[in-house]
Order: sequence, then C-alpha cells, then structure tokens
Amino acid sequence: MASSPVKVSKPAYSDELADLIISRYRGTEDSPAGKLPTERALAHHLGVTRTMVRNALAVLEARGRITREVGRGTFLRGDASRAGASAAERDSLAANEVGPADV
Repeated sequence: MASSPVKVSKPAYSDELADLIISRYRGTEDSPAGKLPTERALAHHLGVTRTMVRNALAVLEARGRITREVGRGTFLRGDASRAGASAAERDSLAANEVGPADV
C-alpha cells in the first residue's frame, strides 16, 4: 500500500525554508559580512525555486531577520560588521546587546 505524499501549506514551507536560510548562512564563509547570496544562488544551493526563496525572504523580512538594500543585496540583520553599516547602526546594535550583568 503506497502512502500519499504529505501536503505542506505554502506558509509553513516558507517558514521552514526561512529557518533553513538563517541556520545555513548565519556566520559562515558563504555569507561574508552577513550578506546573503542572490535569490538565484539561494534557489540553486537549496534546490528550490526562486519563488520559494522570495517567499522565505519575505518571511525573514517580516520577522526583522534580514534587510534588503536595492543594488546592494540582502543582509542578515544585526550584522553591523558589513560594509556600509553606519556608526549609528553599530551603536544601536551594541545598545541592544545583552551582557552578563543583564542576566
């Protein structure tokens, strides 16, 4: 008796793919200075369509995990070490960090 394929809703798949993108590219050589590969490259590396990648990136953007900059690329949020990060961005991130005294 053959089992039928499990249907996964598009939002759930987008969430799973979004989590995979974050786990795969956070702090790796594949994303220098927090920059993610292009949509096309992500689709190729992950074995999915660009539409699926776009949906996952939209989820990440809504969660505040990435920022998109026209002409520059998509960056993991919270990575102020990337080129072009302003002093205000770095100071803002540093102010939001939790240290041992805060625990």
